[in-house]
Amino acid sequence: MSKQKVIVLAVRDQGLTVAAAARRYGVSRRWVHELLRREAEGGIDAARAHAGKHLLMLIHDTEVTISDTTTGEIIRELTIDPSRDYQARQRKTPRSEDRGVTDDPTHP
Repeated sequence: MSKQKVIVLAVRDQGLTVAAAARRYGVSRRWVHELLRREAEGGIDAARAHAGKHLLMLIHDTEVTISDTTTGEIIRELTIDPSRDYQARQRKTPRSEDRGVTDDPTHP
């Protein structure tokens, strides 16, 4: 079983929190959330089954259809929500005071 699957099962079935799973398996909380999202959208194994395949993505307005170019099998149909921002968020840098930086000129 892959480490990704173990992490998902630890959170989903064993009741581990995202933070606890991230610490236990040495990954970020963001990665744990990503794994849980992938699992909810059809499973990590489902995505792995299509790795290396040539896919065709047809987009019409807000409707998306993804199919295998070899077999014509429809792999996924999605609807894009125009009110949602799908862009990845930039990681915030720590504030100056969190890094021990101070504006006090008398401070060494």
